[in-house]
Amino acid sequence: EAALTRIAAGGLPEQLDLCFYRPSGQRIWVQVLVELDRREGLPERYVVLFRDTTREREADERLELLAHYDLLTGLPNRMLLREQAGEAMIEARERGAILAMLFIDLDGFKSINDTFGHATGDMLLKAAASRLHQNLRNADLFARFNGDEFIVILRNLAEPDDAGHVARKLIASLAEPLYRDDVTLKVGASVGIALQDETRNDFDSLLRAADAAMHAAKEAGRNTYQYYSQDALARTQRRLDIEHALHGAVDRDEFSLVYQPLVDSREGQPPSIEALLRWSNPTLGACAPAEFIPIAEKCGEIVRIGDWVLEEVCRQARVWEQAGLQFERVAVNVSAIQLRERGFGERVVAICKQHGWPAHRLELELTESALIRDTDTLRQCFDIFEQYGIPLAVDDFGTGFSNLHYLNRFPVQRLKIDRSFVQGMLHDAGTAEVTQAIVHLGHALGMRVVAEGVETQAEATMLQRQGCDALQGYLFARPLRPRDMVQWLKHGQVLSAATHPGQLANEYLHASL
Repeated sequence: EAALTRIAAGGLPEQLDLCFYRPSGQRIWVQVLVELDRREGLPERYVVLFRDTTREREADERLELLAHYDLLTGLPNRMLLREQAGEAMIEARERGAILAMLFIDLDGFKSINDTFGHATGDMLLKAAASRLHQNLRNADLFARFNGDEFIVILRNLAEPDDAGHVARKLIASLAEPLYRDDVTLKVGASVGIALQDETRNDFDSLLRAADAAMHAAKEAGRNTYQYYSQDALARTQRRLDIEHALHGAVDRDEFSLVYQPLVDSREGQPPSIEALLRWSNPTLGACAPAEFIPIAEKCGEIVRIGDWVLEEVCRQARVWEQAGLQFERVAVNVSAIQLRERGFGERVVAICKQHGWPAHRLELELTESALIRDTDTLRQCFDIFEQYGIPLAVDDFGTGFSNLHYLNRFPVQRLKIDRSFVQGMLHDAGTAEVTQAIVHLGHALGMRVVAEGVETQAEATMLQRQGCDALQGYLFARPLRPRDMVQWLKHGQVLSAATHPGQLANEYLHASL
């Protein structure tokens, strides 16, 4: 009616978009073209053309949904979040209100997704999103940011501490496990909190701060929350720098290997050798394996780095053997990510053949977590290892998910007692009993037991008394460069078969000096 009045008053023809509802509730969108026909000789009349645009409108709405909403959870996606958060931050700044961003990362989701499949993972994400949403106010913004990450924008807080209260509620909302068929699923949440202020006055700077705080929460033990601090941002930046530097590090020849002997407790037996990875970057300098390997696993570079290690170890071992040096086998640490790569077993065998190194003299050291996920790919990989006689060792035994079923199921030949037990055994009777129990367990399962981190003669004596089969640590040698390892092996050969491991260390030290 308003359009008709405007046109009657001399206005131009108009186009309207109208929405009608059928009795069933179905919406019908109609495009209406209205004009006044004033042809001479004819009475004035309105000409109105109606066109059904329902399908076009629904297609547009679908595009809007795809562009701005997450189809799995129905929550705003990062694009819409950025728009909404920007508006909320401007409003908070103008009103002097307290605004906080919460960066939520689900703890344990990846392992569930990998173990039970994406359908279960999707169900878990929807359920987690629903539980989180129920603990937020209508005025708060909630979005799925990426994968198992969510963002919450808390507006008009009375106190900064209120953000922590909300974070606790969100973490608690995930405490109750979920059930799918006969499987019990449980996740937690690490939450990072960043408050808007003069230095974090735009979406990206607030996001970086909240992300840094979230990683600090993970480092604090997970299933907790942390407020942003400058140290957290520095650690996050360090992780990003390492990840960036890892790309292409193999091509730039930045990695090297050092070697540490494992001295056999049996008289006259040659030692084994463990290869240890080192990385030095022109910008970052020397970076410890404990720092860069988890990042390499997360960004996918560990597979390429691991292949380089295998190539270099087999090449070096072949050189030593041709030089007449005596050692039993060479050991390489292998990531769970490598084991899950299809064709990894075949690749290990091919690398051994390429360098002329017997596969049965290449030992692969695994963490206990690598044995937890009993997948077809893992079983096929271990079948190949067993077929070619490639021995396996469980590294840092006792510090992870120790499960006798997995030890018995897979072809594990050695258990390595973690250095934390060795360092405490002389001062704590309980710890000494643990090392003794690991030795008994390994022998009962037909395995040999190695103790890591042996630094004193007293530790070596106790471990030998407990029946430990081999010892490794600074008492015998620090990690050595290849040419120093050659010297160590040469000095080890000239000693009598009855030489005690402690005497071996002392004689090598004397010869080196």
